[in-house]
Amino acid sequence: MINYIQYDYANSTVNTFGSDERSFSFPTIRSFLNEMCLHFGSSLEGRIESFRYHIHIKKNVPVFACPTHIFFKADENMCVNFKAIQRIDYRSAKKRCEIIFSDHTSIFSSKPGFVKDIMNHIFCFCHKLCIF
Repeated sequence: MINYIQYDYANSTVNTFGSDERSFSFPTIRSFLNEMCLHFGSSLEGRIESFRYHIHIKKNVPVFACPTHIFFKADENMCVNFKAIQRIDYRSAKKRCEIIFSDHTSIFSSKPGFVKDIMNHIFCFCHKLCIF
């Protein structure tokens, strides 16, 4: 399972981190997510429209790639998999939060308020479609 995806500008690659750390030659994270969505049956735009339809948000829409991978943009060049998160620690600092994954690795995000809101949206989406 992928914990998070990060774009490496120096090597022009998309790096996945988690149980299987790999690098892929894609020009952007968006193109990587589109390929992943196509593998599971529809385009990235179709997945985004579906999320918008069900949850009624317009900006920074999460991507439901498959039942085990729901990505949201946690920072400028990083997308986090909602399904890999064990918990989020908002006590780290006022302007950061620590995202702790099921495999006990962690990363920091500089958008704690956004992360909290988007987690609620994803939870509502999963609850509505019974994806738990």
